[in-house]
Parts: sequence; structure tokens; C-alpha cells
Amino acid sequence: MAALKYFFFFPFFFFLFSFSCFPFPEMNYLSTMNTSVPKDKILIQFDGLCILCSRTVRFILKADRKRKFLFQALQNSPENKSSDTIIVIDKDSSYQYFDAVLKIGEELGGIYKTVYLFRLLPKNWRRSMYLWIAKNRYRWFGVRQSCYLPSRKEAERFI
Repeated sequence: MAALKYFFFFPFFFFLFSFSCFPFPEMNYLSTMNTSVPKDKILIQFDGLCILCSRTVRFILKADRKRKFLFQALQNSPENKSSDTIIVIDKDSSYQYFDAVLKIGEELGGIYKTVYLFRLLPKNWRRSMYLWIAKNRYRWFGVRQSCYLPSRKEAERFI
């Protein structure tokens, strides 16, 4: 029974700590976004050198049964020079900080939609948690020597 309880809480904590690893400078990235994403897809731009971020991308690849998401390492994006951010682009909207995590959970659906309960927390609390994890992500999880390389099967979902 106790193991079942932890099974249901895992998605909350996974999403809380997975994409909560990116600090954002106070800049508007909407004007520099890659807009060549098909209308029915959602683009996730992530730090390809962050081990935590790369593991999270692998998790999303497995959980995304509808194949809604496309991925791009920020290091490979000509528009973005900073790798200290995560950006989720859906149609004409852009999500950052914990809002990006909420959007991913919402789009994955199923049990992952429960991450949306974090919306009940004040936005500045969510942002503070996010930035605290972001500040410590390399120390806790490490950094890659080169960007995350997808497998051949996953490569079609990367820009």
C-alpha cells in the first residue's frame, strides 16, 4: 500500500524537480523564437549540457505517446545564446519557469496532468523553488561534456 502511495506522487516530484532546473534572465525571448515548428507540435528548448535536463527529455520522449513534443538543445539554437533557460513554445504562446513544467504536464495528460495542482501555489513560490533547483542543478546532477545526443529512433523529434 505504501509503495502505491509513492507511485502516485512520483509524477508530482518528477516534474517539480525535472524542469525546475533552469534559471531565466529577465529577457523576452518571444521575439527571437524559432517559429518553424509545425502547428500541431510543441517545441521544448532545453539545456543540452545539463544531465538532469537530458534525463527529463528522455522521460518525456517515453511518456509522450501522442508525439506532440519536439526538442531542441539551446546550444543548437541560433536564436538563443543563453543556455540557462527552458522555453516551451505552443502555437503563439511561450512558457518559461514553472509555467513550462505545468504546460508539459498538461499536454502529456493522464497522471501527469496532476502536476497542474502546483498552480495553486503562488507564482513567486513556484519561481523561487524553480530558481533554487536551477542554481544547484550542475552541482547535484553534473554537467555533460557535450550536448545530449538522441538515439536514431528519437532523432526525428529533435530540431
